[in-house]
Amino acid sequence: MTGAAWAFAEAGPAAPLDADDLPRGVREKRIGPDTLLVPPGGTAGSPAGELLPALFQRPPPDSLPARLDFRDTSPHPWRRYAARLLDFNLAAVCLLLLLLAVSVLLGPDRFAALKAFAGTKAGGFLIGFAALVLTIPLNAELLARFGATPGKAVLGLRVLRDGRRIDRGTALRRELSVALRGQAVGLPVLDGVAMALAYRRLKKTGRTAWDEAQALTVHHRPRDWAIALWLAVILPLALLQITALLR
Repeated sequence: MTGAAWAFAEAGPAAPLDADDLPRGVREKRIGPDTLLVPPGGTAGSPAGELLPALFQRPPPDSLPARLDFRDTSPHPWRRYAARLLDFNLAAVCLLLLLLAVSVLLGPDRFAALKAFAGTKAGGFLIGFAALVLTIPLNAELLARFGATPGKAVLGLRVLRDGRRIDRGTALRRELSVALRGQAVGLPVLDGVAMALAYRRLKKTGRTAWDEAQALTVHHRPRDWAIALWLAVILPLALLQITALLR
């Protein structure tokens, strides 16, 4: 089968799948017995369990390398929150650096004015709001290309549909819904209420409203020392940030 060009039936010829990757697809749960595949030279899709029964005769190994093992789909709200917080802070830092660079080019007076404005509550809110808006298209593009954002990659998360990466339109709708329903577009107090409601739903049903609306699943790799270290750093910083905002 080496080199044979298979394809996912739903995606068509635009998403070829090398036959050598089929066993890995089964291990990573991107391919199941009911996944429709188009065989080499074929035009119609058939269930993978019928086309390639040997792939499903043995269960996946109990242990896979951490970089390949994303079988855990149980809710991990704090890990997801930490990943989004990391993405947001990266965008905020990049935006602030860009604004500072522009203000320096415009002259020392503009630089001083921007620095003073950023230190006010209104300035901090506007910069945060702009960073939140900036993350929407950026995160959507990264989810479509890689299945993860920088924060999700660091903390071992992937956003998939039926075990495959989502398209840009789906990713953009998801990110818009997160900003509106999960973060209340960063409005003080309301964003805390929105996050609390999202947390409650995730713990109760195992899926957020924005993922359920688009039939998406968040996959997690087993927690290791690196993930635990990131959580130990990010979550206390988030608590300090929230405390500062409330003051």
